[in-house]
Amino acid sequence: MEDVNQNAQQITGVSNVAYDLMSVLQNFLEAMSAIEVYKEDAEEANDQELLELFNRIQSDLGSYVEDLKPLLVSRLQS
Repeated sequence: MEDVNQNAQQITGVSNVAYDLMSVLQNFLEAMSAIEVYKEDAEEANDQELLELFNRIQSDLGSYVEDLKPLLVSRLQS
């Protein structure tokens, strides 16, 4: 497996850790987008408790996204 990873890095020019960061970032962004739809459902159901939970989750994910961005940039530059 290590040979495959090194081969992939040589072919793409993207390290495994940079790829990992990109994958996590993409997953968080997709989750934030999905939660936006769920928040609309909670609003329609007049479920304030659920809406607050979705807002907290979305906020936490946003913080993680902000943490990930500079790490990804630095890994892509090295």
